[in-house]
Amino acid sequence: MVEPTLSRLEVWVWAYFSPDTRNYPGLHFTAKPASCDALLGYLQSIRDTAEVRSRTVPLREPRQSDIALISGDLRFRAFTKLRLVLGPERSDLRQMSIREDHDTATFELTHRSLDQFVQGLHDVRAGTGDYSIQVNTRSGIPVGQMDRGSLALWFWPCFGHTSVDSP
Repeated sequence: MVEPTLSRLEVWVWAYFSPDTRNYPGLHFTAKPASCDALLGYLQSIRDTAEVRSRTVPLREPRQSDIALISGDLRFRAFTKLRLVLGPERSDLRQMSIREDHDTATFELTHRSLDQFVQGLHDVRAGTGDYSIQVNTRSGIPVGQMDRGSLALWFWPCFGHTSVDSP
């Protein structure tokens, strides 16, 4: 069961179609400030757990005019659900796995990558962003099989368009 606050999020996740992925590969995230607060509160409440925690929440669908405010007229597809997973590191997942499965975007994070994601939420909440996070492959940083297949995750300021203000 999804907590009531998490079931009413104003959050958008999308991906661009090829060949538009050349400049913006990966998944893209934005949200209204109150929804960032709800996600931050949820993550804080499960941050210190030793077990895997997972929630799937419904997403809003952006309009082409919303996306155009961020990247012009690139073609995109929106996700209808966000699966947010937080858990300890394991041999196949040392940092994060950002992936898509049909209509669901999955952000699977370990404690090693949680601070990056939380910072992204804070930046979106503040109306900033315009950057991505991804698996760190520098020498000496552990990388598992799921990390290697991870997509980049872009954080964008909320659209500021009338469609995000409407119910």
